[in-house]
Amino acid sequence: MRERAAYIVIRVMRRHQRLLAVGLFLVATNLTQHLFLALVAAVCIGAAIGVLNGYLVAKVGIPSFVVTLALFLAWQGVLQFALAGQPVNTSNYNLWHDLTYGNLSPLWSWVFVIVVVGGYVGYTVYASVSAQRAGLARDSMQLVALRGAVLAVVAVVVTLLANQNRNTNPFKVIQGIPVPAVIAIVLMIACSVALSKTTWGRHLYATGGNAEAARRAGIDVVHMKVTAFILCSSFGAFGGILLASSQSSASLDLGSGNVLLFSVAAAVIGGTSLFGGRGKPRDAILGALVIAIIPNGLLLRPSLGAQWQQVITGIVLLLAAAVDAISRRRASRG
Repeated sequence: MRERAAYIVIRVMRRHQRLLAVGLFLVATNLTQHLFLALVAAVCIGAAIGVLNGYLVAKVGIPSFVVTLALFLAWQGVLQFALAGQPVNTSNYNLWHDLTYGNLSPLWSWVFVIVVVGGYVGYTVYASVSAQRAGLARDSMQLVALRGAVLAVVAVVVTLLANQNRNTNPFKVIQGIPVPAVIAIVLMIACSVALSKTTWGRHLYATGGNAEAARRAGIDVVHMKVTAFILCSSFGAFGGILLASSQSSASLDLGSGNVLLFSVAAAVIGGTSLFGGRGKPRDAILGALVIAIIPNGLLLRPSLGAQWQQVITGIVLLLAAAVDAISRRRASRG
């Protein structure tokens, strides 16, 4: 049994050795003194943690939520050891600070919008024409054009508003699309392509929907689960970098409190299934917007206490989970 477990670990490590080797090399050679390389090393360390999480879930059989929560608490202690009780001021590093407080210039804002909207319209038109030639079911060209037009109008309006000066201080101009929005959109597009247009993405959905059926179909379920945890931990590490940037400090309690619960709530509210096999990156973005809108909306009603934010967020999350459970039950009956 031990030999089998060792073999699985070695096989997983070999499949992802490049990413892990990069992080190990940066740490061993002390290149993490350079900020960009330090951030890359942080993401690589997150990937290494994902290997451990995935192995505990896929081979040991511990529920994923338990593994995530237990190691979340453990790594909080490791973080305090690493910082030696001293938080890191991220505002002293321009690159780190600009990850959440930076903005594209008006020119590059338009370039970004043109590339994203043009790429979406071009791809949807190409997909519709290709499906029509192959005699497959497809969206009509009128619907494709309508969606592209709506997206273009929304993008133009948002970009025009973003390129206006948003700072009341006359000595400093703040305009352009915020860098966090650019990062979110780019990651959403990349993840959407990976999940819907690759074999790996189809295998991941199959594993989440029914692991046993996926295994019988010849899918390496252990590999899929481990890669899923690697990606989640890598994104978690990158999210920690952004969170430290937004707080202007890598503090001892970074990521504690409601951050973890709100991350789960954003995915569930957006429509991602807690039971696996269903969800899109776009759903998580929409769920995060809902989570962000709730406290901002409550600020418009000063008469409501801060405790209402917790109550309303919890109710929205409960309703989203209930809708998911009912739809799953109806689908299984049908």
